[in-house]
Amino acid sequence: MISWSHSVLESFETCPWRHYLTKVTKEVSEHAGEAMLRGRRLHGDFEARVKTGRSLPAELARHEPIVARLEAIGGRMEAETQMALNINYKQVPWFGKGPNTPWVRAVTDVSVFKGTKAFVGDWKTGKRKTDSTQLRLSAVVLFAVHPWLEEIRNSFIWIDAPPEDRFTNATFHRSEASGIWREFLPRVARLEAAHVNNQWPKRPSGLCRAHCPVPRAKCEHSGT
Repeated sequence: MISWSHSVLESFETCPWRHYLTKVTKEVSEHAGEAMLRGRRLHGDFEARVKTGRSLPAELARHEPIVARLEAIGGRMEAETQMALNINYKQVPWFGKGPNTPWVRAVTDVSVFKGTKAFVGDWKTGKRKTDSTQLRLSAVVLFAVHPWLEEIRNSFIWIDAPPEDRFTNATFHRSEASGIWREFLPRVARLEAAHVNNQWPKRPSGLCRAHCPVPRAKCEHSGT
């Protein structure tokens, strides 16, 4: 059984060959550029703010009102929550084994639970996007983990965007969960088939020139 997540599906669908070398055999390492390192630092700062109440560093101080607004909801607040489900959509440990082996994993950056509703935020850097796939997956995993939830408001919080464009919001209801799972299953089936058949085709794109860690010796499209 293959464990997957939004990032795993995204990696595989971008280029199966790159995914194989970086995520399966791990013979190629992905370089952490400045943008990725900045994102990690930012997530750490927001995690500390939520968990300990420690003020955000000066360069992020303008986002204090966002965290304060979440605190004002008055519910239970969490940061960097790891969730894993088995093939039967039951919660299992992140690194579970045997019947507790994770089938799907998801992480929420910040969550506030109050009654049958939850707000979930995902801190994002870089250019604003409208794809809600990651939000949809985290919502259905949350519905499985918390059976009392009936509504989840899920948001990308774009740190670098102006205030009027800072949120990408989507609201999900429990009645939608089974339909959302059905959207993911064909994609997961293609990932599983690649593992079973050991077929990892190369998928050249605009990312090959400057954003692919695979050396030219292992892919003729690298750097082109």
